[in-house]
Amino acid sequence: MRQLPVKPNNHAGDANRVRKILGDKILDLVFPPRCAGCGTWNQSIFCRQCDRKLKRVATPICFCCGAPFDQSAQVLPDSLCSDCRDNRYHDAPVLDHRRALFEYSGPMRKAIHALKYQNKTALAIPLAAWLAEYSANSSSGLSLAEIEIIVPIPLHPVRQWRRGYNQSTLLAQELSKLTQIPVAPILKRVRHTIPQVELHANERSQNIKGAFAINENAWLEYSGAQNILLLDDVATTGATLDECARVLKKRGAAKVCALTLARID
Repeated sequence: MRQLPVKPNNHAGDANRVRKILGDKILDLVFPPRCAGCGTWNQSIFCRQCDRKLKRVATPICFCCGAPFDQSAQVLPDSLCSDCRDNRYHDAPVLDHRRALFEYSGPMRKAIHALKYQNKTALAIPLAAWLAEYSANSSSGLSLAEIEIIVPIPLHPVRQWRRGYNQSTLLAQELSKLTQIPVAPILKRVRHTIPQVELHANERSQNIKGAFAINENAWLEYSGAQNILLLDDVATTGATLDECARVLKKRGAAKVCALTLARID
């Protein structure tokens, strides 16, 4: 068990906190924080109007892939959607559980787009806080209690070089700070692919096949991990998450779950 650092018996920590608070106040005056949905000045990530427009993935949902059922449906907590039920007749599911907090629309879509393409990397902090809160809720069906490592979905080196960062890694790092679960970069992308969102559903599995491999250098440190959480910003059909889970399970992972901010149905 990790030990918490001992608090020093002096006023240095208090002075640093005061300086940080004052610095943040000055930054807020020079660069007022804005709502990630509409751009109006606002202290939190979304203003009240945009927060009301967020479309959360509401229960009941599929026990496996997290796809929402009709709200009026009477289903058991471990019910499966038709796709997952059919898949289990042919083969065991690659992903044990997949969950998303929101539909990819409205203010959440704008926030994720800003994080990915507009260098708004600070958005990873409040977005990761939502991920942590969701995972702490027992009704989510995705508990972090048994998770040993968080694995962000990697970008191809060329795409990451162009963007300057990987948004999934930023989210994973912030979630790690909140949960104390280490981030393990044990996957790498070995083939450049067309962005999944640009393809039809039946093209995505083929597009992503063979695109990932184990990062052998990182694997040396984390090879004993049996319960793994894949983390990404958005899931489309889940083909990317499935492919990553397949690579990890071939190397001995016993359980692989996935968590994303949003999903596209």
